[in-house]
Amino acid sequence: MSSKRTTNKTTTTDTPPVTLDDHPFFGLERLLTDEQKHYIDVMWEAAKNGGVIFVEGKSGSGKTTLAVLLSVMAMQYGLAARTFYIRAMGYGGESKVGFRPGMVEKVRPYFASVHEALLAGGLNPARFICYEDITEDTVQENPIYCCGQMYMRGVNLGSNDKSARSIVLIDEAQNATVDEMRLLLTRCFDNSLIVVAGHREQIDLPNKKLSGFVPYIEHFAKRPDLSSYVRLTKSMRGEVAEWADAIER
Repeated sequence: MSSKRTTNKTTTTDTPPVTLDDHPFFGLERLLTDEQKHYIDVMWEAAKNGGVIFVEGKSGSGKTTLAVLLSVMAMQYGLAARTFYIRAMGYGGESKVGFRPGMVEKVRPYFASVHEALLAGGLNPARFICYEDITEDTVQENPIYCCGQMYMRGVNLGSNDKSARSIVLIDEAQNATVDEMRLLLTRCFDNSLIVVAGHREQIDLPNKKLSGFVPYIEHFAKRPDLSSYVRLTKSMRGEVAEWADAIER
């Protein structure tokens, strides 16, 4: 999924569409599979009303790209003021990137997927991505805040104020423990779109049983009024990636 168009436009006065049927979706609509179209439809409904979306899929299936672009679209239509993109860093996240001083250069490589997602939609990443602490000016200029999960303690991911709603994208969620998932999700608000994306076969934790991804899928399955589950089965990278992902372990 790629595009040569670039734009810095972040807001629109148009009324949000009820559904995304026949919506161009950054010029990618014709490239999407039926599974991916269902995924963005589910996210769009939650962007308007709030809800948790658990998405499980193969590498290259579009989990991150479509969630990032959907968040941009929601912000353009005024459905959210900002997006938190939080990557689960796996075991010893702090030791991988260090603490606050010099954080920007240390964490930037971990968020290449956000950069690529914006390029796929013809958007300028420099106009959207923020790696630093949020201020009111920063939020207005760069509305996608990228951070590792280890810096989220004590942070509110959103607001009950409709004008300050947030979108929360938790990526590589298979590498978050149950406690880390609890830390993140208990900081979210009911009016937010919350996307939890992961792949249960790519857990990087030393003890795979510590992953909170599947336990939280099962936990929220008991509350279909609060959450939805989406599975993406096709890698858009091609047969090499598809076959590599199918190895028995």
